[in-house]
Amino acid sequence: MRFDSNRLNERVTFYEDISKSIKGLPQKPITKELYSCYASVQDAKESDTQTSIQNSTEFIKTIIIRDPRGDYNPTNKHYVLHDGNRYDVVYVKKDYQDKSFIRIYCKVVI
Repeated sequence: MRFDSNRLNERVTFYEDISKSIKGLPQKPITKELYSCYASVQDAKESDTQTSIQNSTEFIKTIIIRDPRGDYNPTNKHYVLHDGNRYDVVYVKKDYQDKSFIRIYCKVVI
């Protein structure tokens, strides 16, 4: 069964904090917006939730976006802002059902 693109109904934005040092002194990190798109934000499945509780990351979200095809490659150094909540990217993989989508697993930053 292919993923229904009508479920991409929530706006998410991907960011990265970039730290610079001037003359050896660390400066405040600069937040850089990397990519913004529509996504499907889902709660994790029960099996993923049990695994995350064992790893002490209790709140996991799955974010599905269209594959940006080189415009943007999400990594675990990035984070997502959605509805005022920050989610750190934990793991990224192609959707096994439909290769034109990417699944991004994130944990809530409290």
